[in-house]
Amino acid sequence: MNQDFIEIINARENNLKNISIKIPKGKITIFTGVSGSGKSSIVFDTIAQEAGRQLNETYSSFVRLFLPRYSRPEADEFRNRSTAIVVDQKRLGGNARSTLGTITDINSLLRLLFSRFGQPHIGYSNAYSFNDPIGMCPKCEGIGKIIALNADAALDKEKSLNESANTPASVEAGVLAIPVQSEMFQQHNISQKEVNCMPIVFLDERISIHSNINTGTTLVDTTALLIGDIGLQTFSVANTPNAADVRIALAGTVNLLGEVELFTTITLTIERNSTGIAGTGTLIYTEVYETDGSDSLSPLSITTGDFPPAVAVNAGQIRYSLFVSSTLEITMNGPVGFNGSAVAGTT
Repeated sequence: MNQDFIEIINARENNLKNISIKIPKGKITIFTGVSGSGKSSIVFDTIAQEAGRQLNETYSSFVRLFLPRYSRPEADEFRNRSTAIVVDQKRLGGNARSTLGTITDINSLLRLLFSRFGQPHIGYSNAYSFNDPIGMCPKCEGIGKIIALNADAALDKEKSLNESANTPASVEAGVLAIPVQSEMFQQHNISQKEVNCMPIVFLDERISIHSNINTGTTLVDTTALLIGDIGLQTFSVANTPNAADVRIALAGTVNLLGEVELFTTITLTIERNSTGIAGTGTLIYTEVYETDGSDSLSPLSITTGDFPPAVAVNAGQIRYSLFVSSTLEITMNGPVGFNGSAVAGTT
């Protein structure tokens, strides 16, 4: 039997009609033809399929449980079939971190090689991986560039988000500004400009427990009533570079009860560093609700944030107070929830 050829007898996969061929080994063989003529059927669905099936049969039953399963192609006989390496017809995928090493799966071997023979020695093979915190660039995390929020250009820190603090503004000349969903970012090439990236640090989280509120008996009228009060600690970043990059998240719910067929306007406000009396702090949030005359109101929800100035952060604690007022007298009808959290850093 001639071992110099791969022989296939009466192949019938897909649109093949009892095709018998001999393919020389050790040579480049090209299959050409119009679309639908059977090129992929003979190469992938017949030759490669049978090669994979025969290779799997060399493993134990346990190992085969974890391997791709191949059925026997429609053909009478295969002769001199050897192991095949299939190169897919699809375009290579990848992302911003993909390299020749990751696409061809040799990256792990290259990392091992450098960890054994690289000078100076910097550690085990994971130290050469951009997907490992030890090996990746701490600035760009392996991507090669940084997209960082320019807070001074994107936000007016003297306004609340409710007052359109995130309106676009001019940015530093020569730096590309990209508006993305109402936010303005700067895109930097590391080789051209260094960005001072600081890791995000959790500072504090608080839940307001306001003992002065008695559900069902406390009345709300035109005088703003303090119903939520929290103090978020910022000592750990006071008088540091992170003091200018503190972000506050605030959320809450308020349950109220009005009188039937009476229309009233309810106002919720949040102030930064007030004394507990409305109007003594910096207003960062206002929401006005118009009732529809029903006696029971759905819980009023609050979700907002704040970028406190460094002078407030350096004080070591920032106080946030929640107030409610109404044009007509209404009653608290359920617990008030008010909580906040603080983080610092840019990446």
